[in-house]
This record gives sequence, structure tokens and C-alpha cells, in this order.
Amino acid sequence: MVGLLENQYKSVSKLNRIRTCEFARGLYYGYIDSTGSPNATVVHPELSLTISPTVSILATHFSFWRTSAADGIYSQPGFLLRAGNENQSRYVGSLQDLAIRWRADSHTTFEALATYYEAGAFLREGSPPGKNLSYFSVKMNYRF
Repeated sequence: MVGLLENQYKSVSKLNRIRTCEFARGLYYGYIDSTGSPNATVVHPELSLTISPTVSILATHFSFWRTSAADGIYSQPGFLLRAGNENQSRYVGSLQDLAIRWRADSHTTFEALATYYEAGAFLREGSPPGKNLSYFSVKMNYRF
């Protein structure tokens, strides 16, 4: 569950309410969704190339901004990652994914994934400061 944090009473920072949103299904934003949230403004270009009948490449990019400077950032199960009152920066970060798939035969597929998340000003200026993330994996799927 994801949600957003709103400060109802600007003068009293401890009084907040949480509006919950629907559950996300499958991948929400990229392979490492560290800040996905429905209260985000997201730019998401994507490029898909079929190199041959058995090899394909998918490159995606996500840029995240808080819709409101009062919005907090929540994880998929609804845990608060960052309160909205830490700073006024709206830029949360950018995520780049690269997936290369090779279908070796009708049963076997290999996939290499590389992902990089660059923390934006909202995360870097918070406490503790947000860090960039990298992820890489290779996997094999066999279907009977």
C-alpha cells in the first residue's frame, strides 16, 4: 500500500493524516522501486529494440517529483520513507533500467538487468542523506 502524508495543520507538525491508495500490482516503477508513490509526478520514456527474433533490449527511464512540497514518500507496503516536512525540494530522483533478453530456445530465456537510481535533492537534503543505488542481476528462466 502506498500513500501520501499531508500536514492538516501547518502550525503543528505532529498532526498529520495518511491517505491510503490502492495496492500496486507487479513492477511499479522500474526494477528497484525505492520511492514509488501515487503522489509523484513521473516522466517515463522507454525504448524497446528487437535485435533479432531471439534478442531484445529494453531501456527505461523514470524521473520523480513530489506533486506537493508537503507530500511524504512511502514504500510499497505503506511505510514512511521520508516525511514531507524535511525540506521543500520536489525532485526525488531518477531511475534507469536496462534489460537484455535472449531466448535460447522455446523453453529457456536468459536475462541481464542493470539498474541505477540517482537520489534527487529531496532525498540528498534529508536526514539521513539519500544515496544512489545500483543493481545488477542475471537470471535464467526455464518453462516446461
